Amino acid sequence: MEATNAQQPTTQMPAAFAAERTLGRLAQWLRLMGFDTLSEIEYPRGSFMPHVGPERIFLTRRRLLREAAVGLKTVFIQANDPKEQAAELVRKAAIRPEHLHPFTRCIRCNERIKAVDRAAVLRSVPEYVWNTQTQFSACPKCGRVYWKGSHTGRALTQLREILRAAGIDEEDQMILN
Repeated sequence: MEATNAQQPTTQMPAAFAAERTLGRLAQWLRLMGFDTLSEIEYPRGSFMPHVGPERIFLTRRRLLREAAVGLKTVFIQANDPKEQAAELVRKAAIRPEHLHPFTRCIRCNERIKAVDRAAVLRSVPEYVWNTQTQFSACPKCGRVYWKGSHTGRALTQLREILRAAGIDEEDQMILN
């Protein structure tokens, strides 16, 4: 995208996003996909925009913010539902399945998660999880622990639905298997 309030798709992989307050759930989906995504809901009111640098694509649903975001790469999101918002962004930013790196960022604080020793999470996970899982990851910033449970499969199914809604066919989605 150009360094203006452009709406045309880009052919380069979007490196990072910044989602304004009304797009908090979209920000979580982007983090789940593996994108570096700032979310305004994590900042005190009025302090977010200075953190949105020119390397980020600013996402907004508010016309006033779109007009005020002069000099920023901006995508105006029209959909109301978070999954529809994600599909809309996939289309507008020309995101491809090979750009995705699911389950590599903390959905709470955006930090890259890291593999950790199983013993390190003994007191941080439910007993059933401890007894059934052998691989864990954790966020080095907030400490949230992740593992591959049934929620992982459900999230991948929903991610495939988002890509399908964006016009990406099943064959191109094979990278998510």
